[in-house]
Amino acid sequence: MPEHWKDISGFEGFYEVSSLGRIRSRSRYYYLGKGYHVKRFHLGVLLTQHKGPEGENRVRFYCRSQSYIRDVYEIYVEAFCKIDFGEDPQEEVTVFELDRIHESNTNL
Repeated sequence: MPEHWKDISGFEGFYEVSSLGRIRSRSRYYYLGKGYHVKRFHLGVLLTQHKGPEGENRVRFYCRSQSYIRDVYEIYVEAFCKIDFGEDPQEEVTVFELDRIHESNTNL
């Protein structure tokens, strides 16, 4: 099965999630310093997933000098199933429902 990559909502241009549940940073150029005189290159890499307190897989993002921790299954569902976890808390998807949505995904 081929792996498809989509931008993560809120982190477009910085991070992507794959159809296999992997998350990576994107390769990009950025400017360093107050005057933005120095241009640097950031090579994209796969992010390490860590277990949360309830056993869920989580990743940590760094974007615009801030740190964000998000559940991998929430990122996956937002990108591939068109559900936004910020809109309606009653529309929340559990890990078990995600298994029914994408049964072939064993990484989540």
